Amino acid sequence: MKKVLWMMLVIGAIASSCKKYEYHQTLKKIYGTYTVTNYTVDGVDSLSLFKDSLSTNFEFYYNDYNSAYVLKIEGYTTLLKKVFIMQTWTLTYNQTLYLWNAASDPVIGTGPFGVHKESTWTIIDISGSNLIMTSTYHGKQYNIELRK
Repeated sequence: MKKVLWMMLVIGAIASSCKKYEYHQTLKKIYGTYTVTNYTVDGVDSLSLFKDSLSTNFEFYYNDYNSAYVLKIEGYTTLLKKVFIMQTWTLTYNQTLYLWNAASDPVIGTGPFGVHKESTWTIIDISGSNLIMTSTYHGKQYNIELRK
């Protein structure tokens, strides 16, 4: 009986450490500078509308000073408007990314990105140089593909 309990504890510890390892590996893969290459709303290609409202330059990193994970969207729209948005984010063990606490100047954003907007993103793929995510925000399905 003791051996069975011991084996169950060992298996539980191994499973737990694997989840933590996967979590930290996913964090490392998320960090970096990306360009938005695909953006759809309810299955409709909306990349040109996204480019009119926001920059396609995304950077995910950890800010040591504030002890926070940060998403920075910075650059120019196709209409040559300067964009600067910073949002904090967190990653759960089930590959879900939460974005909140956005600060921006001078834009409000579009869809789930921007000031006073909180969104939940499910990571679909994070292999190679791609980060593909999906979110349901105000009843619409958003898909975004980012490339390093």
